[in-house]
Amino acid sequence: MEPTGNVLYSGGILFVFLNTSGFTNLLYTAPHRRRLIFKRAFIRIFMVQHGADRVAINNKQQCMTIWASSELFVPYCSSDTWSGTRSRPSSDTKFTFMGATIVSQVVRDLLPLGLINASTLLLAGSSAGGTGVIINMDHVKALLHDTFGLRQIEIRGVSDSGWFLDRAPYTVDSHSLAPLDAVRKGLVLWQGRVSSRCQQNFPDEPWRCYFGYRSYPTLTAPLFVFQWLFDEAQMTADNVGAPVTKQQWDYIHKMGDSLRHSFHNVTALFAPSCISHTVLTKKDWQGVKINEVSLPQALRRKANRRREQRSVWSIKEGEETCQQRLVERCSWPQCNHSCPKLHNPFTGEEMDFIELLKSFGLDMMSVANALGIDIHTLNNMDHEELLNLLTQQAN
Repeated sequence: MEPTGNVLYSGGILFVFLNTSGFTNLLYTAPHRRRLIFKRAFIRIFMVQHGADRVAINNKQQCMTIWASSELFVPYCSSDTWSGTRSRPSSDTKFTFMGATIVSQVVRDLLPLGLINASTLLLAGSSAGGTGVIINMDHVKALLHDTFGLRQIEIRGVSDSGWFLDRAPYTVDSHSLAPLDAVRKGLVLWQGRVSSRCQQNFPDEPWRCYFGYRSYPTLTAPLFVFQWLFDEAQMTADNVGAPVTKQQWDYIHKMGDSLRHSFHNVTALFAPSCISHTVLTKKDWQGVKINEVSLPQALRRKANRRREQRSVWSIKEGEETCQQRLVERCSWPQCNHSCPKLHNPFTGEEMDFIELLKSFGLDMMSVANALGIDIHTLNNMDHEELLNLLTQQAN
């Protein structure tokens, strides 16, 4: 871990970011990744918590007080989705996996550095780090509230692109483990630690608790979920590949429907209908919107709502009430105006929306009829106009 200051401000928010870089990440790469990834992610969350509209990421002078007071970046080098407790190599591997142990020890180490005076511990992470947030939130809460008696500290979580599904893959690769088999074996190899409440629901299959929709109902700390409805990591895990055939698109479309259904009981959610993976560490993270609400606005509203629940707080005149759940209504991949651009996997060129629809294997005449327009109009319609029309159909 890398603390950047000695004392937290009394009553402040401590931000802990769990990094990710995939299961193949090596220890020596961590220092090279941490600077840019952390700087982006932390400043973004800080902007949300403190109501700032913009922070110059490269302005160290402006951000020095922030960096020196209330943040911690934890590099991902354990390759265990932040769940491992294996402190000694087993007979068949030379590795240790101590992700969960690291998270707990980080919290312990922060106590004498000022965590004891903080009002909130915000645990956030992207991809495997996002899954790690879900897995570790209640353990961190129990550690602070029960072990140390610090019940005045609120624990919150932000999971970015860490909500995965345990579904059958599109194809089975004979040269690698299926995702479910990998998680089953990983739990044993890592000596994985999952939520005890979740494990009670799956006593014979505790590995199910690595999947957000299985763990979420058992969480006792509030969690904000960001998830692309067509997550690239989920597609990779499902071995569906870059979508270029109708069969692939059919499978991916069902994946989006399955993800949407898995959110039925999530109270704080931002889920755009896009093909992408992670958002907090990307430079254009403020651009994605649902119903004209950006992710920073959604996070800020969630933070305000939590403050409202703890104290007397009223909405300013003219301000809209908080929307806690923002899920794309349109079910088409890439039908959100603010989606990251999609590129042809063979040429690398950016694809327009008409090309995307054709790659679904759709009969464009049927699409035109469904939209109430002729085929010539459809083929000549610009991207924005077509997206508006599709969104209106969805609403």
